[in-house]
Amino acid sequence: DMVIPLNQSFKLTYMYSSNNSDTVDYTNAMKKIINFKIHSNPNITGTTELFSTTGFTASYKLSSDSTSATWVITTTASWAGLGFGAQIMTNTDMAYGTIKDGAPMVQDAKATGHAIPKKDTVNDFSNIMGTALTGGGIVLVFDRKLNTGDNDGDFVIPLNTSFDIAWAFGDTFDTKHSSRGGSTAMVKSADYQPVMIVRSEGSKTIGTNHSIAWKLYENDTIKFTFKAPTAGWVGLGFGSSSGMAGADFYYVNNGALVDAKGTANDAPVVDSKQHGSDFSVSTSNSVTTMSFTRELDTGDDDDYTFVPGNEVPALWAYGDT
Repeated sequence: DMVIPLNQSFKLTYMYSSNNSDTVDYTNAMKKIINFKIHSNPNITGTTELFSTTGFTASYKLSSDSTSATWVITTTASWAGLGFGAQIMTNTDMAYGTIKDGAPMVQDAKATGHAIPKKDTVNDFSNIMGTALTGGGIVLVFDRKLNTGDNDGDFVIPLNTSFDIAWAFGDTFDTKHSSRGGSTAMVKSADYQPVMIVRSEGSKTIGTNHSIAWKLYENDTIKFTFKAPTAGWVGLGFGSSSGMAGADFYYVNNGALVDAKGTANDAPVVDSKQHGSDFSVSTSNSVTTMSFTRELDTGDDDDYTFVPGNEVPALWAYGDT
């Protein structure tokens, strides 16, 4: 007997005849040979949400060695796509697919613009599964290494660091999406520890003479103390852990606290409205300590809003001049 594989194509042969007699005439019977695949149940348990919005959810489950992940995309539409490394379609590493003729199809591709992504020469996806949902929508499942080793446009997905993603979905496959967007996301290892969580009081040691501490007050303000091994300048940012762009940044300039916004990996742009009080800075034995207090929600669109109990993406910088 043949061992029937799961999630792999195999040849299926069937025969039929229009002869209504009780005697089977194999000689004149019609024979067909087709490629067939039995898909396992795509109900993957133990996943972690990567991103979710109305009509679209992406989640993942890391392998035991944290080098690859099972990715799960759920949408209320007929097809969906998830892009790694950018928030727009241009030059984005994409996974997109649908359920076609009852079988899941997920393509490893690259988007070069606002058009249908082009298939990669090498398909770096495996164990593709999926199903159509009762009442509409689909679930797509596939395995992909964080670093595929494919230099043909594949994005190296970082671990425990924020990165950009793009998403899209629509009602007719290989046609323009009905909804799309971009965001940041993070794939977290089992031992991941956030830089900080907004709670009554806490601290994070980064290195020798290098730390962040915070204290939450009942009047909806929070105090930060940042220490760095330098006699020069120091800065502390919130809302991003992968780069300056989009971060709400506070730094010392000529002895004064500056509230700014990162737009790129360069000097941040000073906010038109400054938020921060109880500022102090001191230097001793080539270690600089900065502290300041600000509202959890300043009402300023350029400022990061702190929510008690939530993780806070953070970054820091310092230098001698």
